[in-house]
Amino acid sequence: MKKLGLVLFLACTTFLTSCSSDDDSSVVIDPTLAIGEWNLTSFNSEGGALEYTFPGLPTSSTSITATGSDYDMTVTFSEDPKTIASDGSFTLSTAFEIAGVSAPSDETIEGFFDADSWFIEGSTLTITEDGDSTTFRITNLTESTMNLETDLDSLDAFGYFDLFELAGLSVTTSGVIKITLTK
Repeated sequence: MKKLGLVLFLACTTFLTSCSSDDDSSVVIDPTLAIGEWNLTSFNSEGGALEYTFPGLPTSSTSITATGSDYDMTVTFSEDPKTIASDGSFTLSTAFEIAGVSAPSDETIEGFFDADSWFIEGSTLTITEDGDSTTFRITNLTESTMNLETDLDSLDAFGYFDLFELAGLSVTTSGVIKITLTK
């Protein structure tokens, strides 16, 4: 009988502890861990999609990829004042197809992380440059690694789709950009 009680106790304990919430919205990040100089080591998209509409035609969609390479960028989070300065560059390769035409692009990106101010609230990093704010989800922040995610439509900040919009093409993107910084 004692063995049955022990088995029931262990089964209940296992069941109750395995039913905990997977919601990470209550994750609190220590903002002081962000302070210092970081190296950009990864910049890639996941699940990228591009919807586009030519005037008078139905909406079409295609996949889009954004992949970083040739990383030679440092990103410095300062404490007082809370600014971000980046030095160096990386290559951002994007690829998508519109109306059967492939549109690959390689761009040298400089100053990507420059910001007048930054703050961390919960697991969200908000950076502001010239009055425009961008938010990143912090998925990991330790003394040596910072993993950030943001929506793929942040690429529009580089003006990738301005030319299409000037031609009357309506463009919408979805997906996630994943960024890794290391010390």
